[in-house]
Amino acid sequence: MHIKIEQTKPSTTTLEFENHQFSDEEIEFILQCKRLLGLSFKQCILSEHHFEKIAQLPKLVNLNFENTQVSDTSLTHLSQIQSLNYLFIVNSKLTGDGFKSFTNHKKLDCIWVCNTQVNDQTLQYFLNIPKLSTLLLHDTQVSFDGLMTLAQHPKLRVIANMFSAAQIAEFEQNQRNLQKKNKQYFSHTQIEDAKAKLIHFFEAINQWEASAEQIGFCDELQQKCQQIFQQYCTDKPRHGYRPDGLHYSHAPNFSYTDEIMTDIDHASKKKLYIFTRDRLEGQNRYTLFLIEGEWRIDEKHHFSGGWKKYGL
Repeated sequence: MHIKIEQTKPSTTTLEFENHQFSDEEIEFILQCKRLLGLSFKQCILSEHHFEKIAQLPKLVNLNFENTQVSDTSLTHLSQIQSLNYLFIVNSKLTGDGFKSFTNHKKLDCIWVCNTQVNDQTLQYFLNIPKLSTLLLHDTQVSFDGLMTLAQHPKLRVIANMFSAAQIAEFEQNQRNLQKKNKQYFSHTQIEDAKAKLIHFFEAINQWEASAEQIGFCDELQQKCQQIFQQYCTDKPRHGYRPDGLHYSHAPNFSYTDEIMTDIDHASKKKLYIFTRDRLEGQNRYTLFLIEGEWRIDEKHHFSGGWKKYGL
């Protein structure tokens, strides 16, 4: 394959290449695309000089290398791309040592290093990438002990096919434990009451969604949703979320189908966090306030690059 001039006009924002050995001239053509946001190489051959050149692209956000050798030296060059959000590397011999060059990188959010030589010793460098929220480690040399060291990163979601669901759950528990204040404000009875309140809310919303399938969007549906929130939740505006903004899921997977409680955290003298795992293996955190002796559900947050508001 030879790069055609029309493929590399200055307005081009994405380029994909497959099964090609690049010349210096062809890389220079790519560099003419000053607006380039995404660049993908599959089964390609690049020199270290080419990686150094690629790092000069001023707006690059997404880089993908599949079956294309990326070395730790290559990573040193790529770390100079200040706009980089996503870096996908699949099937390469790098050890991960080059990721130390990404220390304090201000944008990098998602890294894949699948089928690489990344190991326990090089995991430490990922801890120094503050915006990193997703790390895919399929088929690497990382051990379970190594995985547990990543729990120090409070916003990081790790996906790795070398570990069982139970091991990933243990990692996530350790990650939460490291963020807890280790205070206890509520009695066992109070905690059980809070859990019961949340369970009853789940059941009420699931039943409401079942009825929504029958009657559709109407005033009656809005009123029923408002009544549920009045019974279980704090009184405040919820713009864009229920009950102000209506939406519902369909059977058999209603909003709170198979939501399993996993943990609690005594956040303050009046605030309790209850953590759950949903049917899609996502982590959720529910905030409950103790108001005049009664628990009220305030918010739901979903774990994705830290805890982000999701809406009840």
